[in-house]
Amino acid sequence: MKPYLPDSTPPLTDSIIGIIGNANLDNVVSRHHVVYKEQLLSVINEYKAIYLTDDEVQDVIRILEENNLRGEVSNSEHIKNIRNERKEIDKTISSGVCPKCGGQLIKRKGVYGSFYGCSNYPKCRFTTQ
Repeated sequence: MKPYLPDSTPPLTDSIIGIIGNANLDNVVSRHHVVYKEQLLSVINEYKAIYLTDDEVQDVIRILEENNLRGEVSNSEHIKNIRNERKEIDKTISSGVCPKCGGQLIKRKGVYGSFYGCSNYPKCRFTTQ
């Protein structure tokens, strides 16, 4: 089943959600493919449109490989960096500054209670409790 598209313009990307595990997908309604991992390859193979040439695919692969810094850092160093980055983000938030854009965090009331949102909404949609 192809997803519903509102017009005849082909999408640049299309979402395919692969589920691993014992989830029940019987009642899932989506305009995108939601499939078990065993069905993933056959769903991908249904797509016939070519959006990138072989050379363009190779260029994308080259760019990704050139920018993959993960191989240059040990696992423990990587975890340490993530924890330090999280501490900095938490420190920024606790000082009332949006970590995404630097705007002020403002207390707001929503359907599910109070939260802090960026003063630059809707341009920046950062929220936190």
